[in-house]
Amino acid sequence: MPKRSFRPDPLDYTDVAFFSIVGQMPDYKMAHKLNRAMGMKFRKVSDLPVYTKDSPVICSLYYFYDEIFRIKYFIIKNKNESGILAPGIKNVDYFLLAEDFTNHLHPSEFLQKIRSISGILAVLKVDVNILKEGKYILEDLELHRIEPMPQ
Repeated sequence: MPKRSFRPDPLDYTDVAFFSIVGQMPDYKMAHKLNRAMGMKFRKVSDLPVYTKDSPVICSLYYFYDEIFRIKYFIIKNKNESGILAPGIKNVDYFLLAEDFTNHLHPSEFLQKIRSISGILAVLKVDVNILKEGKYILEDLELHRIEPMPQ
């Protein structure tokens, strides 16, 4: 009789849009500027520990839920006191994750609005599968969200 082993399917993150933001400012200022320019209401939630192969990196985390489009947004700081979350792209200051971003009507206008914010130098879409730390970030964010997020 052949041996059978349990292999879970890899997690599917096709509904998550992953953006990198270059803008050297404190996290609370980044959240404030996005709130004012985009009509969002990001709130600071408990820090996100991301467990990479080397050591855990404790990241500053902000959360906003868009009730109209039913999109969950997260701002995650890349450069933290405990280390750099994604050392491969250390020039990036923040990651903006949008869960269920496919619901958004005008994604190109959304990015253009963010690019027009003073203090933000660049915004680029990142492929989660190419970014080595992407799966760690998304898995730990999913585990972190088991705790109730403010609405």
